[in-house]
Amino acid sequence: MAKSKNSKSSKPPKKQIGGQSQTKSAPASPLLRHVLIVVLKEGQEGESGELKVLLVKRKFPPYAHEYALPGGFIKPDETPIQAALRELSLEVGISPLRGGMDLVPLSTRTKANRDPRGEVTDYVFLLVMDKLRSQSVQVGANLENAGFVDVEKIHPPIEGANHGGGALGHYHGLAFDHEAILCEALSFGHPLLVPFIQRPTVSAKDWKPHFKLPASLHPSSISGETELIIYGGTFNPWHQGHEACLQLVPHKNIIVILDNNPWKHNLNGATAKERDHFTRLLALSNILLPFKISLYSGHFGLESETPTIDWIDKIKGHELSLLVGADNFYSLLRWKHAESLIAKLKRLYVAPRECQAEDKDVEKKLKQINSKLEIVHLADHQYKHISSSNLRKTGPNGGPSQPATK
Repeated sequence: MAKSKNSKSSKPPKKQIGGQSQTKSAPASPLLRHVLIVVLKEGQEGESGELKVLLVKRKFPPYAHEYALPGGFIKPDETPIQAALRELSLEVGISPLRGGMDLVPLSTRTKANRDPRGEVTDYVFLLVMDKLRSQSVQVGANLENAGFVDVEKIHPPIEGANHGGGALGHYHGLAFDHEAILCEALSFGHPLLVPFIQRPTVSAKDWKPHFKLPASLHPSSISGETELIIYGGTFNPWHQGHEACLQLVPHKNIIVILDNNPWKHNLNGATAKERDHFTRLLALSNILLPFKISLYSGHFGLESETPTIDWIDKIKGHELSLLVGADNFYSLLRWKHAESLIAKLKRLYVAPRECQAEDKDVEKKLKQINSKLEIVHLADHQYKHISSSNLRKTGPNGGPSQPATK
């Protein structure tokens, strides 16, 4: 569950243009303006897959022969929306309706090292295609290929792989940080939690999803009409201890919030290991499929921190409860605006963890803040010693582990 840093993050140092020579007249670190568009469409009757995303196969470096979202650099006399309209037309032959009125802004991307061509600011938009519109895609001259693919068929990136060829077939991950962007875009289909970028202006009761998520990410059985249990974390990797928590809670009306670690919040770089956000999301959704619970992707890969108190009021839920490990339970009063957060909760489900009790009086203090708060200590389990941090040190990679054997 996202907490909050107390210290202010320092501004990252400016970088030179990676892999390119610079003349004396060129600026040391040019600021480049770029646009990206996530184009989604729901599968029509008779098609395989429930939700599809438009991918382009790049022809030129960086990331030649790899898959990415459509986009391009903004001309000096253009607005981001004008650039998005131009790039969609030139690259894939798609014209949004009403001069771009159906382009929905996502969060702007500015992190250092996310693009080897320099310091790039990306203005990102979401376009949801109407089922009744023609879905034909034209491949622009600067691309190898382009087309809609099932979002659940994107495979993990392969470090140093040359995908070659022109076929739109085996799409192993996305270039740059486009997987993180796709995670944010999918949050616009989640029916229970308002997307990050729209929270300042949209309330939970007024939120309406822009499309239907695949059942693997949000089963239709999950609703906010009864108690909704929120279970957040990085889950990197997911392990038997996490699974035991889900088995021990009294019901499965649960939303899992996949998040970044706020104490290690850094998206610098674009190696295969650092740009696997979406494929990690899909791997976790497959593990959680037997539980039939909801998985929220909108915080995963954001460049901003997402403390729980900042979004808990944006969940459509009649009664909201938290599922936390004992380590987070003992440190709960150190979370951002902890008292306000605790006052909003119906229950706290506390799962056993091998940890040091930081505050032995925490339960008494929580009750003083919210006298109606129910604190439920879940039954002991054999996996309470497992730590994701230790598994990252000893495991083959940082992705989700296999589900525990029943």
